[in-house]
Amino acid sequence: MRLLLIAGGAMVLAGCSGETPANQAATAEAPPATIPAGEYEVTTTVASFRSTDGATPIVQVKQGDTATSRACVAADGVAPPELFVAKGDVCTSQNAYVRNGRMNLTLSCKREGVSGNIMTEVSGSFAADSMKGAATTITSLSGTGDYQLHQDFTARRVGECTGPAAKS
Repeated sequence: MRLLLIAGGAMVLAGCSGETPANQAATAEAPPATIPAGEYEVTTTVASFRSTDGATPIVQVKQGDTATSRACVAADGVAPPELFVAKGDVCTSQNAYVRNGRMNLTLSCKREGVSGNIMTEVSGSFAADSMKGAATTITSLSGTGDYQLHQDFTARRVGECTGPAAKS
């Protein structure tokens, strides 16, 4: 009986604040329309990795490996491929959707010394100073060494860009 009275009193006090769950949701900060410009530190963790052609993959990573990198988002809010792919990959973005806190994009990449396609699918979310999501890379190379790599990522804005993206 005491528990019921205490719970009832808490409900009355909550009602006095004028905040209902609907009002609290409405006052929560809406996600930005695009990714805020700035330099981001990205941490990736290998969730899974496997050969898709039975040969030794051209990259050597294992489940649980982590890596940290930095890249700049330009003033237009476009996420550069460097946030999601291996260093040195040259990529173009296809079918990019980066709006209102959500991102989904396909990256078509080339790697020096490797003939074939490297495709990365990225999906995730972003807020005013962070991002999180997953990236899946699948290769279709002219030789052996094809692989499928799934990575989870988190990113945090660490400041203003000091490189080329700052000029965009």
